[in-house]
Amino acid sequence: MFRNYLKIAWRSLRKRKGSTLINVIGLAIGFSSSILIFLFVSHHLQYDNFHKNPDRVYRVVTELHRDNIGYRASVPPGFAEAFRTDYDYAEKVANIVSWEDQLISDVSQSGEGRFQENIAFTEPHFFDILNFPLQERLTERSLLEPNTAFITQSAAQRLYGDKSPLGETFVFNNLETIQVIGVLKDLPKNTVINTDIFLSYKTVAGYNDFLASGTWGGIMSSLQCFALLHPGQNPADIEAVLPELVEKHRSGRKNVHHYKLQPLADIHFNANYPGSIDSNLLWIFVMIGFFLIGIACINFINISSAQSLIRSKEIGIRRVLGSHKRHLFWQFISETFLIGLFAMLVGVVIAIMTLPYLNDLFDLQLSLDSLLDFRTMAFLLFLLLAVSFVSGSYPGVLLARIVPVLALKGKLDQRDAGGQVTRKVLVTVQFAISIALIVATLVIAKQINYAVNADLGFDKEAILMVDIPEELETERLNGLKERILGISGVTKITACLSSPGAAKNDWGTSIRYHNRAENEEFSIQAKLADKDYLNVFGLELIAGRNFYASDSIQEVVVNQTLAKKLGLASVEELLGKKLTVSGTNASIVGVVADFHDKNFHEAISPIFIAPNKDAYSELAIKINGQNVKSTLDAITERWQAVFPKYIYDYRFMDDRVAEQYESEQRLLALSKVFSVLAIFICCLGLYGIISFFVAQRTREIGIRRVLGGTIGHILGLFTIDFFKLILIAGLIASPLTWYFMNNWLEGFLYKTVLSWWVFAAAIGGVVLITLATIGYRIIKAANANPVRSLRTE
Repeated sequence: MFRNYLKIAWRSLRKRKGSTLINVIGLAIGFSSSILIFLFVSHHLQYDNFHKNPDRVYRVVTELHRDNIGYRASVPPGFAEAFRTDYDYAEKVANIVSWEDQLISDVSQSGEGRFQENIAFTEPHFFDILNFPLQERLTERSLLEPNTAFITQSAAQRLYGDKSPLGETFVFNNLETIQVIGVLKDLPKNTVINTDIFLSYKTVAGYNDFLASGTWGGIMSSLQCFALLHPGQNPADIEAVLPELVEKHRSGRKNVHHYKLQPLADIHFNANYPGSIDSNLLWIFVMIGFFLIGIACINFINISSAQSLIRSKEIGIRRVLGSHKRHLFWQFISETFLIGLFAMLVGVVIAIMTLPYLNDLFDLQLSLDSLLDFRTMAFLLFLLLAVSFVSGSYPGVLLARIVPVLALKGKLDQRDAGGQVTRKVLVTVQFAISIALIVATLVIAKQINYAVNADLGFDKEAILMVDIPEELETERLNGLKERILGISGVTKITACLSSPGAAKNDWGTSIRYHNRAENEEFSIQAKLADKDYLNVFGLELIAGRNFYASDSIQEVVVNQTLAKKLGLASVEELLGKKLTVSGTNASIVGVVADFHDKNFHEAISPIFIAPNKDAYSELAIKINGQNVKSTLDAITERWQAVFPKYIYDYRFMDDRVAEQYESEQRLLALSKVFSVLAIFICCLGLYGIISFFVAQRTREIGIRRVLGGTIGHILGLFTIDFFKLILIAGLIASPLTWYFMNNWLEGFLYKTVLSWWVFAAAIGGVVLITLATIGYRIIKAANANPVRSLRTE
């Protein structure tokens, strides 16, 4: 029986090619968007679900309770050993320290090749906690020994080609020779561990005394601690006893640690620590996919219900010949299924073509294999059936209830066919969704533009940030600065630990102010730099003076926020006072105006700026913007003369600032795309509906033209109802969108104003697009020969 329905449906669709094409295009866009969103969401939901016991794997994180609560995805270096020995809650506990863009050279003493790789210092039990299986290894050696490493298959191919890497060596950061003792299978792309080279944890002692010391004195963000709990353990019970470790190892400190167990499944999504993606973004994607496919379904319903009058005689004849209402209903469902099936196939093709753009935007590796996955196929089948039933049910009911006698006598009008109120409601919903998406896009763009172009309190234009890969004596560092400053395109230069904002390196520490008996409740950010730092970055000195040239912390310059945190009435009160930082006493000699050291989500930190040559890791070079290429080449030449064994790289400061809003930039890009798609689908539906109404009222248009009616008057008759619907849609969408976008802006401490013109622009834009869509069809009909129009009915 279903085959018969499909045959009848096919013949019926061939008679209505125009409306069928409109429906196919709209549904195809909806299907392709839904497919891409499904692949994106499922990719993130499957993060780290391949491990042996994912429900028993936890990362230990720290809440820092001071004057406010901070979150760190790390613990003190001594935590893992204490948790391992003092308690029996976990089968395995392991530290891992992750460093990005590290130098790998002198592969197997050949002296050939230099590579920048992400590496990790890892305790052996880490590979028992997370499922990264070994492919092969040297049995006589282990990661308990220093200067040993596991590498992945991909890293082995990059470093050694087709040669077996076992027993081979490489030099790490031009210091230690490391032997490869094991090869891991390539790590899955959907894991939070982004490393291909794992060095033994004991190797870190040669590079960082703090991490190797087992101290409880602080936290370094590069260190993470993972634990595989025994079966049946309750994380809440474990967290309840962990304050014992704080009391034992950190008693009396102002910075109170609260250690928490973070489930493996939460790591990828938790914005506090921070995760790779906010789970709210996934919900936004799901809702947008639902909206797009919903708008396409609305188009189908509106066009089909509008055409019910044209099909009334066909339905009347079928009823007279014995067809029941249910037969007519299922015939229409079959037509919808055929349109949906063809649209889905087109949508799959569109999804395949646009998949590379999605990968580029979100740095993913989704492949065509993902489309052939069982879950994807099941989703497509469910979506096709749901769209067919939702889109076809209401028009099917309208057609089935047509009175045969009236239909055969040609006495049916649009009111008898029904669906007018429903069509208006559905068109209003379409307009409301489009207005909401446009408003969201404008608000996101406005906030990003505000954040990137606002006065950050420091100069970010034409400043080049270049690494200092190894510690230099004062004479060599000053000599490098002088040689670079001698380049015609360079105007200023400074050596520093980090830039004022968008910093590559952060150092937060405790302080004691002047003669106070205890450390302050808050921490302070250290910007260690030479005396040229204020000049290069254009920091405004509002009180006192700059510090004198020195190799160590003797004088400091602080910001206004420190005075506020200390409860002082004016910044002048800071001058001449002592500041104790990490046991070192220094005099406050100057105060700079506040600048944004973090992105606009966070408050400005209290900051001190002071010299300490042992901490400098970057050069900030101000260029004049003329002959940029020759200037960059000259800087490269002089840098490589000092650091011949290292890989030269640089970043512009303004790019760093923009990268702080990378997730917002991606959301903006998608909002633009989805807004355009939503409006395009709406326009398709409007064009289909207005084409039907114009065809029905061709004679009326001809009479009005003969009687002197202007094109503007005729256009107004057709558009006034749509403009009313747009106004109603705007009244519905505006408060809802204001609520959600205002909540989104609350995530920024420094934000733009949610202006009224954003909503007016969105509504006005929809009005203009609607006018252009339906105006073309109406003007074309109005300009037709009135005599021919009068003969059409």
